Amino acid sequence: MLYAFLATFISAVSLVAHKFTLSNLKVNSRVFNLVVFIFLAGTALIWAYFNNTFPDKSFFEGFSLLLFVAVVFIAFAWNALFSYALQKEQMPEAEIIIALSPILTIMLALMFLPEERNLAILIPAFIAGAALVWANIGKHHFYFSRSEQILLIAVLGIATETILIKHLLSFIAAEALYALRCFFTLPFLPY
Repeated sequence: MLYAFLATFISAVSLVAHKFTLSNLKVNSRVFNLVVFIFLAGTALIWAYFNNTFPDKSFFEGFSLLLFVAVVFIAFAWNALFSYALQKEQMPEAEIIIALSPILTIMLALMFLPEERNLAILIPAFIAGAALVWANIGKHHFYFSRSEQILLIAVLGIATETILIKHLLSFIAAEALYALRCFFTLPFLPY
């Protein structure tokens, strides 16, 4: 329970910091993403080094390589879209759309991860999803601005990446995967 609370707290702080840096300080989203990715890659590499969790050569072959390339591509795409949309969107609307990420992840997991099918999770997720959609209908009559549409695509990317990462974790430790994901995404960030 403590980890769930910490993850939620860090996620909220991260969202506010993203929005403040991109909108209030007017930092270019490309520069912001570059700095964040360098910091995250460095931190994860240090963590992986001290835990000795780097993968062997077989990780970079076959199915695991294909999944990893997909994760890098999706990570680049959703991060670029997310930062662009946050620069344009107001915080309350962005929070509602970002809150859809866990629900989309659960829905994708139900489709692609049979071992994750659990009614105790499915029913509350659909209720929460319906509440979020209902809140958006009441406010906008189910209209999404261009930046909200971009943010929705980014959130779908987050959910898709999460499902692919779940598969990759059977090949590699989490901190090594995150370090490699950030490191290999860096060259694709637009400068």
